[in-house]
Amino acid sequence: MTVEEAGALCGLSRSSAYDAVRRGELPVLRFGRRLMVPTARLRVMLGIDPEPVNAEEQSRLSVVRT
Repeated sequence: MTVEEAGALCGLSRSSAYDAVRRGELPVLRFGRRLMVPTARLRVMLGIDPEPVNAEEQSRLSVVRT
C-alpha cells in the first residue's frame, strides 16, 4: 500500500506518514522513486497479526515428539 494509505490507516496525515518513514517508524520498500508499505509488516506492527514465525521455528514446532 502507499505511504498515504498506511498513514490514513494509522491516523496520520500525509506529511506525518512521510515523517514516520524518514524516522524509520513506518516500514517501507523502495521501488525506484516509489515508496510502498508492506502490508504484512504493517499488520504485525499494528498488532492485527501475530509476529511471523521463521521457517526453522515453524518446522521445529510442527514436529511431534513421542
